Amino acid sequence: MCVRYRSLGLRILFATEGITIHPIARRPIQLSWSEIDFVNAIPAAEQIDGAWRFKDLRMAPGWDILRDHDRFVLDIVVHDRHAIQPRFRWYPVRIVPLWTADDRPHTRKGTFELPIRVGCLDTKPTDLLELIARRCRFEQLTHSD
Repeated sequence: MCVRYRSLGLRILFATEGITIHPIARRPIQLSWSEIDFVNAIPAAEQIDGAWRFKDLRMAPGWDILRDHDRFVLDIVVHDRHAIQPRFRWYPVRIVPLWTADDRPHTRKGTFELPIRVGCLDTKPTDLLELIARRCRFEQLTHSD
């Protein structure tokens, strides 16, 4: 199974081998699942009755982040940002250090964001969550921005 994401100037393939990012007019960037430590979905992903879903934030009655805003974010946390950074040289995404609980940058781990528009996926967002959950784990990051 694979999930395709297509937007203006960018294609992303989520497959059993890993994630392949295809920036326009540049070489594809491939990340295997073994290079990824975990994925943080915003809003948070949770497993309900054996199926992965986005957490209901209960911010307002009837409010739905996917329906109302048509987007979500995947923070990809990698084991070794130094080994992966050269692949992202011409891609407008920076892999930043993952900060630890004691407010210090981790020496090796890093993170980068993949903003996803629901309408640009070739399937339901929950299918993408299911594929990711089979290959790596979901964790929650705390942001202070």
